[in-house]
Amino acid sequence: MDLTTGLIIFGIVLAISLIVRIFFAITKILVTILIIAALVIGGFVFCKSKFAPPAAAYYVSNSGYEAAFISL
Repeated sequence: MDLTTGLIIFGIVLAISLIVRIFFAITKILVTILIIAALVIGGFVFCKSKFAPPAAAYYVSNSGYEAAFISL
């Protein structure tokens, strides 16, 4: 194997390594964003369910038709 072939193979291996590193970096960033989004959405859902008024009080305040429609 002469020098040119060795350099071409080395360049291909280096390029593949760089592509794999970039792919893993992007994947890491996306996973971090997804985890943060899940925590934020989970926090909103938890706060909404924790501080929401009881369903019975909500149904009493509405008319019968609205309560039946909302319960669907």
